[in-house]
Amino acid sequence: MKITKAEVEHLAKLARLQLSADEKDRYSRDLGEVLSYIDKLRVFSEGRVDKNNFLSDSALRLDKVKDWPNPLELVSLAPKQRDNLIEVPAVFEKDE
Repeated sequence: MKITKAEVEHLAKLARLQLSADEKDRYSRDLGEVLSYIDKLRVFSEGRVDKNNFLSDSALRLDKVKDWPNPLELVSLAPKQRDNLIEVPAVFEKDE
């Protein structure tokens, strides 16, 4: 998709940006590339493409569960451990 220099100037005015002539040319080109890419992605979001066309036989495989020979040795390599488990920093804060 082509973005004109006038459109870049309008966007710059709305954003209160002062752009040089080189920046206007570059942003016109770059924004055009971004919008072209978005147009390509829109095909997927609108469901006009059969998603099965993008799957290969090698992409789908069954997971195989294997026992680790010495899990305690693996835990011992972690920087922090407690009760034979790897201790990591909290992700969520406790409600008080």
